[in-house]
Amino acid sequence: MDIQTLILHSFFSTFRTFWWIIPLLLITLFLKSAVFKGWFGEKLVRTRAASTLDATKYQAFHDLIIPDNRGTTQIDHIYLSRFGIFVVETKHYQGWIYGSEQQARWTQIIYRKKSSFQNPLRQNYRHIKALSSLLGLPESCFHSVVVFSGNYQFKTKMPPNVCDLANFDRYIKTFQTALLSPQQIETTAAVLLSPNFTATPAKKREHVRALQAR
Repeated sequence: MDIQTLILHSFFSTFRTFWWIIPLLLITLFLKSAVFKGWFGEKLVRTRAASTLDATKYQAFHDLIIPDNRGTTQIDHIYLSRFGIFVVETKHYQGWIYGSEQQARWTQIIYRKKSSFQNPLRQNYRHIKALSSLLGLPESCFHSVVVFSGNYQFKTKMPPNVCDLANFDRYIKTFQTALLSPQQIETTAAVLLSPNFTATPAKKREHVRALQAR
């Protein structure tokens, strides 16, 4: 057996022994990706709300892409009720989180590694402005809710509408003043149910391309 054949034989023998490492590494990388973390955080919020918010009082809409003054914006969750329209932005994060209502960007620290991300309250305000324009309703009919999930800790005081996964539903239930009539609820639901605003894979790709271009 020549040296080249011997090397190939050794390589394939090693590959047969450790082939399982490759898919394991791919799975690990996927679980750590921003795409998976975002999807997982949204699932956690959706699951908890389904079990704690009365579906006869709070009509749920998930993963919508609607037009705004900069193109399109993607909304994680909307809960429609007579007490207003709750617009929910989810964040699945680890580490220490620093931020304030006024800051344009918040900070995440993991083992001394510092990174920043857009203030989710500002991000959600953009969602509310887009929805207000789309639905023809004043911004006073909307409530902004930001929900954090994951192994994180707030290191600065947050406003009451920045919630943990365990208490965002209780925050929503604190609103007990009727803001919308049955007719307004029916009209709003009909618009949000339109397939024009469903976040299909093609629409998501186009939305991401537009974000990258900006």
